[in-house]
Amino acid sequence: MPTRSDNLALIQRVIGGDEDAARLFEFTYRPRIESRVRRAGIPSQDYRDVVQEVFVTAISQLQRGMFRGDSALGTWLDTIVSGKIVDYWRSLRSEKEALVSPQITEDGEEVSLVETLPDAPIDYTLVVAVREVLERMPAELKFILLLSMQEGRTLKEIGGGLKQSTATVHRKLVEAQETFRRLITGTIHEETNGGDLN
Repeated sequence: MPTRSDNLALIQRVIGGDEDAARLFEFTYRPRIESRVRRAGIPSQDYRDVVQEVFVTAISQLQRGMFRGDSALGTWLDTIVSGKIVDYWRSLRSEKEALVSPQITEDGEEVSLVETLPDAPIDYTLVVAVREVLERMPAELKFILLLSMQEGRTLKEIGGGLKQSTATVHRKLVEAQETFRRLITGTIHEETNGGDLN
């Protein structure tokens, strides 16, 4: 990764409309951003579009003087990445809601099923963090954790599928829970304080 002084020089060139600088900026940070977007669980057919939106937004904001250098360039970029990931999942939710067939009230009015549900706010930042943590977990531990917590399978059922004893599954489930708790705590701490990418 470039030093802070390298970044400041690059930013000045991007602000000045230097296309080579814009390409260098994208080349430098694309691997990190692609990795972050993939870890958020965005499908392969969509993640490139999300990554491109990050760069379009970042370059636009740089040219409008919205990066003031209070934080490292990487930390600032990471905030944009998080926002685009949240936007992606939010737009998917909106598309699904639009497909819900309307219900007919006693007065003959159409009411979307979504409107009849409780208005429960979703913390999309937490959703993204959970997806990233699950991607970082060992495959077997993630599998056991999801079977237990998401599908409600018993230790005996999980053990039968994995050809493992109930005691072994229990030990691995405890390990999976502790691993998830440690990783999610670290991820949320990073989101709160911002990782320094330089």
